Amino acid sequence: MTETDDKRTPARRATDDRFADVVTSVDARYPDRTAFVAADTPALAEVVARNLEEHRTTAIVHDDGSEVLIEPPDLGRIAVLLLLLLGALVLRDRGRPKVEAGGQVVELPFGARVRWRARDAVAA
Repeated sequence: MTETDDKRTPARRATDDRFADVVTSVDARYPDRTAFVAADTPALAEVVARNLEEHRTTAIVHDDGSEVLIEPPDLGRIAVLLLLLLGALVLRDRGRPKVEAGGQVVELPFGARVRWRARDAVAA
């Protein structure tokens, strides 16, 4: 199939290439069950929110090969309870951290980690 016959968007092609690279090699940069999603995916915010609820990392891949990695908190139950209590006391007026995805805003759980990696850093 030629690139002109390929109906995928550039972001989708980059996502598929990244996924193929990860499954065909050992790559410790991505936790098990990482979901690879193209940045131009419709309803991206819902995809990210669902993955966070399922405690899955989401790699949002852009057409230039850069990515945003959104990782759920990796905490034990006691730590989550303490973090929620602390968050309720200290941050009650500020709300939870948020990230915009596809024009929609997703509230991140306390302790979630967001990392951006340039294409060159991803290829390394």
